[in-house]
Amino acid sequence: EAAESPAEACRREAKEELAVNVRIVDELDAIDHAYSHFTVTLLPFACRIASGAPRTRLESRWVRLEELGDYAFPRANRRLIELLMHRRTQDLDGPRPAS
Repeated sequence: EAAESPAEACRREAKEELAVNVRIVDELDAIDHAYSHFTVTLLPFACRIASGAPRTRLESRWVRLEELGDYAFPRANRRLIELLMHRRTQDLDGPRPAS
């Protein structure tokens, strides 16, 4: 939408598409991807559901992050999945001690 920040768009899209209100936890690295005739920049956010129960469209289903490797995705989406997996690994490892 006009004059909408990426974070505002994320929250609006979650509400419109999934019927949930989300709390943005983190902004992930932007992903630039070139298709044959155009380029897109994905601006991903890590979110938590603040309220509502996510609805699923008939052609969709919810899966765990570690299950995403079982499905075919375009390269740009694969890069996003790799970012999410890396982030989860860092979260599980915990903070690194200062040297």
